[in-house]
Amino acid sequence: MPRSRRHDTNRPSGSISSSTITDTIAAIITPPGEGGIAAIRIAGPDSRKIVIKHFLTQSKNAPKPFLLQYGIFSDRDGSPIDEIMAVYMPAGKSYTGLEQMELFCHGGRFVVTRILEELLQSGARAAEPGEFTRLAFLSGKI
Repeated sequence: MPRSRRHDTNRPSGSISSSTITDTIAAIITPPGEGGIAAIRIAGPDSRKIVIKHFLTQSKNAPKPFLLQYGIFSDRDGSPIDEIMAVYMPAGKSYTGLEQMELFCHGGRFVVTRILEELLQSGARAAEPGEFTRLAFLSGKI
């Protein structure tokens, strides 16, 4: 006998509840261990605003959609942490369906953890395991 899927008839298919989209979440998205590059995803209504506080490009322009940009990621005091590449994805056009940025820094736990700590101290909260994928599902992306 096939399993029945629970369906919330009060919410249109592919929508995300307002309580889900009020948070901006961040997490390391590369597996633990040593590697050449590590990645961090930040998604939610304040993701771009939070990253801009720390990310300085040579052009000093705000990140443009789907353009991978090189810059320096600094802490709140302006001290550089690492040279990174970052890409901005507007709401509706990202994996989660929310405004999202992905940051690519040098590998190793120290640098990626420092960058994540800065994002969390600037207003993001730590994503729960599977939360990005849950948001992608709720927004109809998967």
